[in-house]
Amino acid sequence: MASAQKRDSELGGSSSQWWNLAARWERSSQNLILAYRSLEKRIHDLDKALEARNKALEASLQERERLQELLVRILEGLPVGVLVWDLHGRLVRVNGTALRLLEREAWEGDGSIEGFLRSSLPENLLHRLLSCVSCGKSCYLEQRLRAKIGDNRPWIRFHGVPLKDGAGKQLGGLLTLEDLTEFKAMEEDMARRQRLAAMGEMAASIAHEVRNPLGSVQLFASLMAEEQSAEERIRMMEQIKGAIKSVDRLLCNLLNLARPLRASLQSLDPMELLRECFQFVEPLAKQKGIELLLESTDLRLEIQADRELLKQAVLNILLNSFQATDSGGTVHAWITARQQGGIAGEGDEFLEINLEDTGKGIPPEVLPRVFDPFFTTRSDGSGLGLCMVHNIMRCHGGSIWIDSEEGKGTKVKLRIPRMSLENIRE
Repeated sequence: MASAQKRDSELGGSSSQWWNLAARWERSSQNLILAYRSLEKRIHDLDKALEARNKALEASLQERERLQELLVRILEGLPVGVLVWDLHGRLVRVNGTALRLLEREAWEGDGSIEGFLRSSLPENLLHRLLSCVSCGKSCYLEQRLRAKIGDNRPWIRFHGVPLKDGAGKQLGGLLTLEDLTEFKAMEEDMARRQRLAAMGEMAASIAHEVRNPLGSVQLFASLMAEEQSAEERIRMMEQIKGAIKSVDRLLCNLLNLARPLRASLQSLDPMELLRECFQFVEPLAKQKGIELLLESTDLRLEIQADRELLKQAVLNILLNSFQATDSGGTVHAWITARQQGGIAGEGDEFLEINLEDTGKGIPPEVLPRVFDPFFTTRSDGSGLGLCMVHNIMRCHGGSIWIDSEEGKGTKVKLRIPRMSLENIRE
């Protein structure tokens, strides 16, 4: 009986263990099912997130493609030509306007910027443009291209700029091409109209300028007919010769004013030319008690210019300064090298000859007319000096700037491009 009870006790304990194991198994199964469902939900959530992410990415790619297509359309619709290249000089984009301006049928999608422009720009200008951009500077060129079709020779303005990212790191270069042909034609037409309009205004001045020496010739000729003294006749003949020379000088100035000047360009040192001009006017400066100040420079300067024409322009400015400056005043001159936007180094675009005096200055109502032919405020002036300076600078592709304040003196800048023959306006 004791053994039976023991057996029943063992069976009861074993049954309890089995129930415990079964309960634990059921709990584990429930936990596993819950974990699986949680994992399944997590996977479902991840799938939905991934699907949303893919849709967003797809939308972003579509937007990027749309923007890229829009950019291409904008690029192709621009009225200026555009060329883009990378740091290795490989072309990455050329728009249709650039192909048309350069008279190219198509762009094959490869090649270098240098090879693409070699037939359109002279080698020295092309090298200068690409060198400026590669050094991180912008560069402007105005060039008349060689005609490939017919007799048309278009004027093109080339503007090269470096391409940089947001951090300032250079990525390559960009070149814009602007057709200036119509603008140049309008400019020439306007200049022609201005010359014709000025001729009417000049007629009265010319008649007055010529009538005075002719009147002297007539007077002395009539006196010679009555004069018996040989010495007096010789003196009167000299007066007649002087009057004839005045008329001849006036006519020469008129011819130079009417016809376009042609500069005979050569390499010259502008500082040396400025010294020559100062030496030439030094006696007159001493006579008038004016101090001459010529500021030297350490820059090695060289320009392509017509020595005689440029010398004439500087001398005209100096003589005007002497006439406006009283004894004890000064005339100061110096040379600077400038780029389009400001002062820079030797390899830059413009050279400026600066001439400044401490004279009477120019009244504000007179300043806009100082370049008009035959306009002068002096009774003994012809009004052709500054007009000739303007024409001389124009034929060099340069310009003249005058800044003056009445009672405080005048500053004149003669700006000359440091470029080759091909870039000088014809």
